[in-house]
Amino acid sequence: MSWSQSNRAVLALTPDAVFATLSTVELWSQWCPGVSAASFDGPLRVGQSGSMALGLPVVGPIHRVTAPPLVVREFEPGSRILLEQAQPGGALTIEWTVTPDPRSPALTLLTQRLAGWGPLSFGMGPVARRALGSDFAMQALRLWRLAGGVVDPEALRVVVAGGSGTLGRRLVADLACRGHDVVVLTRSSQPDLPVRQAIWDGSTVGDWAAELEPSSRTAVVNLAGRLVDLRPTPANIASLRDSRVDSTRALVGASASLTAPLAAWVQASTTAIYSDAGEAEIDESSPVPVGLPQMTGVAQPWEDSVQGAVAEHLHVLRTSLVLDRGAPVVARLVGLTRAGWAARLAPDASGSAGSTSTTGSPSCAPPWASSPACSCPGESSSRPRPSPCATPSSWRSSVGNCIGPGRHRRPSR
Repeated sequence: MSWSQSNRAVLALTPDAVFATLSTVELWSQWCPGVSAASFDGPLRVGQSGSMALGLPVVGPIHRVTAPPLVVREFEPGSRILLEQAQPGGALTIEWTVTPDPRSPALTLLTQRLAGWGPLSFGMGPVARRALGSDFAMQALRLWRLAGGVVDPEALRVVVAGGSGTLGRRLVADLACRGHDVVVLTRSSQPDLPVRQAIWDGSTVGDWAAELEPSSRTAVVNLAGRLVDLRPTPANIASLRDSRVDSTRALVGASASLTAPLAAWVQASTTAIYSDAGEAEIDESSPVPVGLPQMTGVAQPWEDSVQGAVAEHLHVLRTSLVLDRGAPVVARLVGLTRAGWAARLAPDASGSAGSTSTTGSPSCAPPWASSPACSCPGESSSRPRPSPCATPSSWRSSVGNCIGPGRHRRPSR
């Protein structure tokens, strides 16, 4: 039995700054909450051994006293670290790679790969992934700050409504790591969200509206709305609709009092607006069904409520199910799979029928982060543009297209 998981993040720092922080063992617990403590017998080098305790309840204390030493198997200064911890009949490996982002000389690509094999990997794999690979986007953001990351004064401020959900956290971390000043509008403060937060009730204009100034240098991304994992009762459908419409109207109302139009507005929506279209190919010219309460009856009022937004560019992105580790829909599918109600689609790259491989990464970075100029397909307008995005990475790319070009300068460190 073997498994692997890869995560990637893009940071507005030099590779040397990222690697220096990554190779400082004493900082591991500060950027990765899944590590409670780590130490080595000396500087990291091939053959050096040490220990690492996982910051998990129950499992963490047991792991601290029973885990074999963590050994440096490969060490390439400035670019790569490979750690290995022996397991009965196998091993757990942690690999970090730091390279310049090929799409922009001002950015650095950080890749983490976790892997395990052996008879105990089936039980140890979920533990390691939960401790070391969970919410990697936020781990990268904490590392970026420890490495000297700062807000780029030339980049847009981005105010994200609903930034504490699955898509929101990924987007917030990615934008912040690229040097944007990110503000999350949330109903309650999230201690594990390392960006500035403004409290709102999701329905009325309040003090939070001040975060939209200076409006000419601010973009809004509206993701606010209740999770759709509900039974389709009339009361639940009304709740799904109202949570989206009310929050959007509050943002539209706030934009009306600004000194100038917002630089950009990205409005989330859903491909479920088309209901069940069977095998028909759907695009933005396809007619929207009339009179269907779910989800057309939720999505259509949601999109209509953004009309009147005061912004230079307005985009509506219709997304489908979000396939990401930790996303509710994935948890549901995993449960069905573990219950035996699923079939293998294809073997992994090695051809091993008993191995699993997952990836979560900004594999398609927003073009505006690496190009002096780009345009959203079809040029900006208020017309909804369904976006065939199934992963957070492709969704972030679409958002990046809509927000517009940004400048990213590396800190001197």
